[in-house]
Amino acid sequence: MIDFVTCHSRLLVLLTIILAQITQVFHQVLSISPCIPHHMSILTGHAWVLELLTGHP
Repeated sequence: MIDFVTCHSRLLVLLTIILAQITQVFHQVLSISPCIPHHMSILTGHAWVLELLTGHP
């Protein structure tokens, strides 16, 4: 039979692991940076094709 101290120690280890996992999830969720658009070209459609064909002046 498992004595009280061993049972208490195992429970404490389990709770510590669960708390560490919860802390890690919160850290990952809260540290997500906002999306920054990176395809912001003013050239679209016909102007974009002309830029590709003629090059940058």
